Amino acid sequence: MIRSMAPAAEDTLPTLEQRLEFETLIADLLARFVSVGAQQLDVAIRETVRRLGEFLDADRGAVAQLDDTRRTLVFSHFWSRTGAPPVSPMLDAALLMPYGLSKLLRGEMHAFSSVSELPPDAADRQYFALTGTKAAIVLPLMVEGRVIGSLGFGSFVERQWDATLTARLRSVADVLSVALSRARLDADLRKSVEERVTFETLIADIASSFVNLDSDRVDSAIEAAQRQLVEVLDIDRSALFEFDDQIPVLTHFWSRPEFPHPPIERGSAATMFPWISTRIRAGETVCLTSTDDIPASVPDRDHLQRMGTRATAILPLFVSDRVIGALTFGSLRAARTWPPDTVNRLRLIAQVFANALARRRTASELRLTLQENGRLRERLLQENVQLRDEVIARRGPSEILGQSQAIQSVLEQIDRVAPTDTTVLLLGETGTGKELIARAIHERSRRGARTMISVNCGAIPATLIESELFGREKGAYTGAVTRQIGRFELADASTIFLDEIGDLPPETQAKLLRALQEREIERLGGSLPIQVNVRVIAATNRDLEEMIGAGTFREDLYYRLNVFPIRVPALRERPEDIPPLVWAFVDEFSRAFGRRVESISKERMLALQHYRWPGNIRELRNIVERAFIATSGPRLAIEPPMPRGHASRRSMRLEDVEREHIRSVLDAVGWRVRGTAGAADILGLKPSTLESRMARQGLTRKPR
Repeated sequence: MIRSMAPAAEDTLPTLEQRLEFETLIADLLARFVSVGAQQLDVAIRETVRRLGEFLDADRGAVAQLDDTRRTLVFSHFWSRTGAPPVSPMLDAALLMPYGLSKLLRGEMHAFSSVSELPPDAADRQYFALTGTKAAIVLPLMVEGRVIGSLGFGSFVERQWDATLTARLRSVADVLSVALSRARLDADLRKSVEERVTFETLIADIASSFVNLDSDRVDSAIEAAQRQLVEVLDIDRSALFEFDDQIPVLTHFWSRPEFPHPPIERGSAATMFPWISTRIRAGETVCLTSTDDIPASVPDRDHLQRMGTRATAILPLFVSDRVIGALTFGSLRAARTWPPDTVNRLRLIAQVFANALARRRTASELRLTLQENGRLRERLLQENVQLRDEVIARRGPSEILGQSQAIQSVLEQIDRVAPTDTTVLLLGETGTGKELIARAIHERSRRGARTMISVNCGAIPATLIESELFGREKGAYTGAVTRQIGRFELADASTIFLDEIGDLPPETQAKLLRALQEREIERLGGSLPIQVNVRVIAATNRDLEEMIGAGTFREDLYYRLNVFPIRVPALRERPEDIPPLVWAFVDEFSRAFGRRVESISKERMLALQHYRWPGNIRELRNIVERAFIATSGPRLAIEPPMPRGHASRRSMRLEDVEREHIRSVLDAVGWRVRGTAGAADILGLKPSTLESRMARQGLTRKPR
């Protein structure tokens, strides 16, 4: 080892063996850096400092790196013979070692055998005295002509540094410079990758958090995302502007606590930043690494500088190719660049924010629309109630005309069943006014304030009847491009009238049975049950019991519907009601045609009363309308239609033959239906089935 406290002399020069040993050490150390990995680099540098320090018989050694200010040295690798750490891991070299720092920055080696060799006024003397250093040698670490740090050794005693050996230390310094530079690049790359991963993860998390976000949480979520983006990008503030009638309004803002809120009033952004606003409205992204990038002739530069902005990125918010606002990011502490990858990710966030704002605006408009619809619905309901009361005051609550015993019996049944929620089954021939009876039941019920929903089961194709009654979800079948509310949902808290119930397809009968039993339905294509509170009134002109026997109508559904049956009499069973009905129709057509009819001959009215009216009240109304068109005077010339059996030969239609056969059997047994040798027994039918057929065919015993 070489240590000397005296000036250099021949006996202090290193021997050939020592030089050989030193060269071998240098070669060994340099060879180690050829294949050392990044993870072992710090160990290799510390080992190099230790072995060189021991060979030079120094007391401590260190590799120090300059920070970005080029004033401070950071001891990244340190060795001490005593094991003691450095006095301070960071050295303010500009303050404590200005003489040595100046030589280092010039790329010069700095060596002294005694502190006395230093300039008398150098502050370095006090620092070395503080650390106990009596002699030292410092070599610059350089990369591409730029000093990045130093390699140095110190001794607690005054001593000479052999120029031959120390010159060889330059080779080690060069290798360490490359190794440290590579380590810095690796660290910068690793930091860049980590920052990129953090940034990409944040972008993904923000985007996913807005997917199913409630509209009332959009504002707080945007500001939280602004804070996260500002922090991860190491910038200072973010602002979001929305265009209200083309006026930019600052609606969302976040900045670091040390920076105040910018003085931007409503609508002032357009006048403060016209150059930027023009580009944003054109759909351009504006990225400024410095405010000097803005033309000096526009006010944008001055206003940004007054706000303290050094660099900014401004991205338009698009909804359906229309710019609805702008998202800005600003750096106040330093100028900065905006890499393309970062800008692309910020565009993605801008789009996420734009979609969320559009969704919130749509939800707000929908709420306002629903509130307005609610007000209009309530107003319409009140108007309907008022109109209904006026109609009832003029024409009576049910519009059912007649004083016959048959119709009075029906009205009594209506009065009994209307106040309940009982299911009603209306039986009778076509044209007898079953829907009018259903409406009378509904109007006199607790549900009368709401509209009754009517469905003609025979008029809707079998493929559509299920979705018409119970609704459908979007995509339930080809062509179902929207969700549809069914008639049962529309009739919630009201009444549904199912006319021609006998024409309901079997598969739909099962769903109707469930609706009656469970008071719940499922939309076609849906899986969630929907509770409904609906009263059902059904009607048919068919023999449901016969259909049950034929397997075309469900027996369990029949018993659910047949809770309170009401048979609506045919018009031929109530001939005394024909005159008031005729005059009611005359009044109706007088108003429609604007022509007054004052009289109808007694003979023609009697003829109308003796006609059998197979089409019932509907046929009567058609006859009155036809006569109204054909008559020009004040006296209505009305004729009943020609009876179907008026032809000279007997009808061979199965329905007519069956009717005449039943009539002949009834006449033969004195119109006794039940019991042994009764008409039902002779015909081989159940008494109830025979009575239903008699009602459907209008078979009544003629008075003697």
